[in-house]
Amino acid sequence: LFPIEVKANSNQAKSLRNLIQNERYPDIHHGIKFQVGNAGQEGNVFTFPFFCAFQLKRWLKEAKIE
Repeated sequence: LFPIEVKANSNQAKSLRNLIQNERYPDIHHGIKFQVGNAGQEGNVFTFPFFCAFQLKRWLKEAKIE
């Protein structure tokens, strides 16, 4: 289960991190954030620029995430 957060700027994904850390949602281990900035990863949150949204299905299929 990958929750997705869309940000208008490059602020931190506080609500997404809360979901990942919350014991009430044991199936959530990682999250995806779309923003204006570059692609990257910070902890369990993967960040992509908006224009890469069309590649999300392919990335999820090919990602080797544990």
